[in-house]
Amino acid sequence: MAARRLPSFDHRACVSCAACAEDCPVSCVALELVPGGGPHAKPRLSPESACIGCGACERACPVSAVAMRDAAQGAAYPGDAASAADASAARNGA
Repeated sequence: MAARRLPSFDHRACVSCAACAEDCPVSCVALELVPGGGPHAKPRLSPESACIGCGACERACPVSAVAMRDAAQGAAYPGDAASAADASAARNGA
């Protein structure tokens, strides 16, 4: 069985265009103000459990600020701490 894949967001590279959120077929990518994300809203999984791992958000991003990763690997980018914390909490049943 393949590992569950989740998007990881590079908030430093993100230009807050919302293409990732607009292309998500299950509407689990939300743009929110996040720690370390600057003055513009950045993408987060909300809720992570709704993500189907299809990669639409990664394909939609015009600046390659989204990377699909195995859920067990955690955040791909240092600026993705909020999404990593959400993923960790979900894995631990919080």
